[in-house]
Amino acid sequence: MKKYTIEWSIFDNSDIVSILNSSNPEILRSVEMLSQSNQLLCFDSLDNFDGYHNGNLISRPKGSNRAFYIRNNKTEEVIAVKGTEAVSSELKEAMELDRLNRLPNRPWTKLENFIYREQKAPLAMLFNEARDEAEIGITYQARIFKDFGFFEEAPLPLLVFKWSSEVTLSYINTISTYLDRRAKDLLIPLIETYGLGGIVYHYQYLPTRIRFANDMISKSKDQLSAIDNLIGIVTRMLLVDLLPFDFEDHGIGQCVAPQNVTMRGGICDLGSIKKINGITTDRTYIILQALGTILTRTATEILGESISDTVYEFDNPTTLQHFLSAVVHNKLATSLHKESKTSSKKLSDNLREYYSLENNLTSILGLK
Repeated sequence: MKKYTIEWSIFDNSDIVSILNSSNPEILRSVEMLSQSNQLLCFDSLDNFDGYHNGNLISRPKGSNRAFYIRNNKTEEVIAVKGTEAVSSELKEAMELDRLNRLPNRPWTKLENFIYREQKAPLAMLFNEARDEAEIGITYQARIFKDFGFFEEAPLPLLVFKWSSEVTLSYINTISTYLDRRAKDLLIPLIETYGLGGIVYHYQYLPTRIRFANDMISKSKDQLSAIDNLIGIVTRMLLVDLLPFDFEDHGIGQCVAPQNVTMRGGICDLGSIKKINGITTDRTYIILQALGTILTRTATEILGESISDTVYEFDNPTTLQHFLSAVVHNKLATSLHKESKTSSKKLSDNLREYYSLENNLTSILGLK
């Protein structure tokens, strides 16, 4: 019995295939292998781990509950496989453990909280989420390559798969025992509508994320390089008329938030990326202000405990928040204007106004 079907692969995009044939054909060979019948790798362990498979290092770093990574034994590049946790024999045990660990001051568990906040399947992936992530990611990477000549330090989608109805039903039966009625009422209709699936993508290195790596952060210039790298990524994204997120992504994750930014400043989980076209000026300004807030928080977590903070008179903002906010805004403004000239990419009117050194506060703040 075939447990899954391949619904999309990088070979459906001839332009990207042509680029990879010239620059990194090994990625295409990996996709060809994984596209063969029942060749998709699955690992039972849902814990963080490091191990080997056919000579390649396999890792599930902290914070990657729905993905593991296959490292190339010649380079640091990885192939991520996201969504196979749904067929793990440890799924029942993980749900039992979660039921015993309710969140502080909440009548629900960590996995139920994931359902409430993000409307996503715990330790699995809805097929529409996988499909959307691939479509958004490949469009984003194609735009970046077209205008800048390289793929961004971000996921490059390779294939999307969909689990069979038998696998999906087995998953529903397993988790239903451990979820309260509210969680089931939210999640089960979504699974029945879209099914379960997953995505395979390429990343330039193992994307250990800032939010889950504070114990690995040490005071060094690498932290500042990571912040600059993230600013550069956001700069290029804005120049190709894309935003890292919109209002609908509030509370469910943005690709530039600490839980989705790597220790080197790369980004993950591209599903929050939105087109700027069609968004009103007022809304754009608010999103850009929110972007500054998210980037400041991410920069703070990149720096970790290596720098001190001071609360003077008011809890918000602290002295560090005030300083980093100014640094982040100025760095992004400088980077945008510089990259715009270098790449001959014209800034949109809204971006030029918002990141002008002499911006019009009356317009930006919506004052009458």
